Amino acid sequence: MSSVFSRPIVCPEMVGRAEALESLQALLESSTARGRLALVSGEAGIGKSRLAGELARLAAATGTRVLQARFFEQDEGIPYSAVARLLREVAVLEEALPALRPLAGDLVHIEPSLARISNARAAGVQPLETGAAAEKRRALEALSSFIAALAASRPLLIVFEDAHWGDTSSFDAILQVARQAVPGCLLLLTYRSDEVTPALGAFLAQLDRERLAAEVALGPLTVTQVDRMLRAILGGRTSRGDLLHTVHQLSEGNPFFVEEVLRSLADQAGGLEGIDRLRIAEVDVPRSVEEAVKRRTAGLSERARGVLSLAAVAGLRFDFGLLQHLSGLAESELLGLIKELVAAQIVVEEADDRFAFRHALTREAVRGGLLLRERRALSRRIAQAMEHLYADDLDSRVEDLAWHYFEASEWERALEYSARAGVRALALYAPAAALQHLRRALEAAEHVPGAFKAPLHLHTATAFDILGDFEESRSAYERAAAAAAEEGDARTRWRAVLDLGLLWASRDYARAGECYREAVTLARALDDPSAEATSLNRLGNWYSNTGNFAEARRLSEEALAMFRAAGDEAGEAQTLDLLGMACYQAGEFPDGLGYYLEAVPRLEALGDLRTLTSALASIPIASGTYQTDMSPAALPLREARAYCERAIEVARRTRSRSAESYALWQTAFCLAPQGEYELALAHARESVDLSREIGHSQWEAAALCSLGAIYLDLLHADEARPALEVALGLGREMNSDAWIAQAACLLCQAFIDLKRPDLARDLYASVPPVPLDRVRGMSQRWYHAGAIELDLATGEHERALERALRLEEDSASVFPGRTAVRVARHKGLALLGLGRVEEGLASLRSGLAAAEANGHLSALWRLHADLSRALHAQGQRDPAREHANAALALVERLAASVPEAMREAYIERAGEHLPATLRRRGGREHVDALTAREAEIASLIARGLTNREIADQLVLSARTVETHVANAMAKMGFSNRSQLAAWAVGRGLAAGQ
Repeated sequence: MSSVFSRPIVCPEMVGRAEALESLQALLESSTARGRLALVSGEAGIGKSRLAGELARLAAATGTRVLQARFFEQDEGIPYSAVARLLREVAVLEEALPALRPLAGDLVHIEPSLARISNARAAGVQPLETGAAAEKRRALEALSSFIAALAASRPLLIVFEDAHWGDTSSFDAILQVARQAVPGCLLLLTYRSDEVTPALGAFLAQLDRERLAAEVALGPLTVTQVDRMLRAILGGRTSRGDLLHTVHQLSEGNPFFVEEVLRSLADQAGGLEGIDRLRIAEVDVPRSVEEAVKRRTAGLSERARGVLSLAAVAGLRFDFGLLQHLSGLAESELLGLIKELVAAQIVVEEADDRFAFRHALTREAVRGGLLLRERRALSRRIAQAMEHLYADDLDSRVEDLAWHYFEASEWERALEYSARAGVRALALYAPAAALQHLRRALEAAEHVPGAFKAPLHLHTATAFDILGDFEESRSAYERAAAAAAEEGDARTRWRAVLDLGLLWASRDYARAGECYREAVTLARALDDPSAEATSLNRLGNWYSNTGNFAEARRLSEEALAMFRAAGDEAGEAQTLDLLGMACYQAGEFPDGLGYYLEAVPRLEALGDLRTLTSALASIPIASGTYQTDMSPAALPLREARAYCERAIEVARRTRSRSAESYALWQTAFCLAPQGEYELALAHARESVDLSREIGHSQWEAAALCSLGAIYLDLLHADEARPALEVALGLGREMNSDAWIAQAACLLCQAFIDLKRPDLARDLYASVPPVPLDRVRGMSQRWYHAGAIELDLATGEHERALERALRLEEDSASVFPGRTAVRVARHKGLALLGLGRVEEGLASLRSGLAAAEANGHLSALWRLHADLSRALHAQGQRDPAREHANAALALVERLAASVPEAMREAYIERAGEHLPATLRRRGGREHVDALTAREAEIASLIARGLTNREIADQLVLSARTVETHVANAMAKMGFSNRSQLAAWAVGRGLAAGQ
């Protein structure tokens, strides 16, 4: 195996253990005040040693002295085993000798080799056992004193590993040190929670009674954490869905077993790099697990081993009744044998009549010890027994029946049950499990003459699609279509072509359109209105994404009528979802929102969670997010948040990575304008990662646009630029006008913020122009919004105003009397640039009211800043100050959610949007911003008086004058007296008024 792994498999990010590590670090830091003892518990392989090692590494990096000792299995009868090892380790440290030497005479009873550095003679010195109470007390006190002396000069971490093999004497010594609460010292013990010996149990009980320890109990890793661990091991590559499912299922989240299973797979594949090409049928049980199982089963009776073999073939979980039926044993006799297996820690009791193997790999190791012929015969018996015993409830046993008939090579039954199990798993949103069943069904079908394979290929493609594996899904859809044509299965062929189109929509709109048109033709040949309506829906959605909104809506409305006539409630609900998006993309948000709000309860009632995720995540688009604030909001942002959160929750429940990615980036677009920056950034980044893992170019472009928009809002255009450049490239690769326009608009803004209008101009010259008579669709409004930003930056105010008025006019046809925040701002800035001040101010105030009503905080502070600048330029200083203060108050509020690394720059850059004299709160420009006394002192400073001279003249103390000067400078935002003096001269105060 060493040839397979060029480096040891480690988990660099301590996957799933961050919280545990933080808890231990907190204990380590608190130990500088008083000593503490920490326990790390969990089953074998769960990561106790790795966690302790990571803590030791971090502690050593901060200057803490780290001492480590381990208990061994053969040490259980040796007094002070690990403590003696610890003392031997310390005795070779030069810096420890001054503290150790005076105490060595007493410590020799724990570790005799210390006699060489003590005044005691080695001859006759015996290790302490149970007697000699006085000597034992002195030895333990000496141990505490020695550790205290070590910790006095430098913080100390002492790690004892594998305490489940510890001896009573060692526990007494550790207990003594813990009771002393040695300042600057943390004791850390790891032990297996499933192997607590009487000695350890008594020790833990004493710690609990005296409340001397804090415990961190490690549990198994979740599927998501195992996924992260696999990616860390595989060098950042994403793990295939079936690989993840297999590894998690066999390891049950135990990190050691994760590594061992991966080692086994790597051996089969010839290296880690070959795992991606490996077809996972059956995993060879790692040798380390086989050896552990052999040790555990060595002490079992022969009859217990027979029951164990039968149980291993029966399954990871097995019923007592089934086992009794197969074994023919009396209940009491079988129960006694199962107790023997429980005592050996091989199986556990889950319920009155149900037992399970402690680990899936343990079961695999036992099963692997049987001959293939034995396993096949036993599986046949088990399957037949299950059909007999559970005849009234076979649906709940379909997975087990599929497995056993497959193992028994009973191909017809294996095909039947495996296909049913695969479809059931898909319905339960378990695509990885579905793949296992469907692969067995396809293999069984090879042995069954005349078996139909097209539906199996179609279900397989669906499972891969949910898992986000584009190539495998595409290949399976194409196999399904070809097999259906050969088998004369017109319906399956239509479905495969339609779903293939949906798959292509994530990467290539042209290929998607071809598939949708073919699907319409195939559906009409079926003479099935529901199939035709479904195809029209998909084609309509394609038209919507390519900018033909009228045709999109026409086709979906035609589909809706067909579904209603056919009484197809599911088709009707799905059409409402697609109609909602068609209206959105056409800029008709009230209609779109109405369709979505009608669709949601129907989808919930039907249990269509995948479409429900789409509908829930799409509703917030109508709320005036970054994506849509060029139109009036049809729904307040604050109300949209609940739909976002529900969408993410449902997407994760369905385990659809594509749906989760969609929900995450839509949520990011919604949360950030409300000031939820950290959460929005986290969602956007997670969506980027997910979309890249599954190869979904459309969602990657969208997620990158959301990330770029947030960075722009945080005034970090340098961070936004690379994300948006990638998004633009993806939009061009997909030939998607929508994502080209959105990415171009945002990137244009980034270039302008970076003071590079030349790059913005070149960018807009490279994207397809959108005539001014086309502003209705979302993508078209994005194009014009970016063009306005460029016009404003380059002084083309007339053209900017023309575009803004056209956008405003179009909004009025959909939202009579309503204001679009961004359009009102653009219009106001263009009017101000043309010298039409009152009109400009009115437009900005209209945008301000709309932003406030919608809770669009990021737009709100900018509009306050715009008004402050405009009013300041007109000499309206009081209103300018009020708007500046409002802007600054909002920035301070928003800054609390800005990532700490970006916060200071955000506040500073936001201030640059205000007039220079109003960049600090309080209104720094007027004399009345200061008290009468502060203004008087400022006038004296302007006349050249020192603080002492001012104090003498005003009959004040010098300290009081210093306080007034400091207050005045703080209010004005000045950093020195010269600035205060210059300001006072400018206000005519130097003459003494």
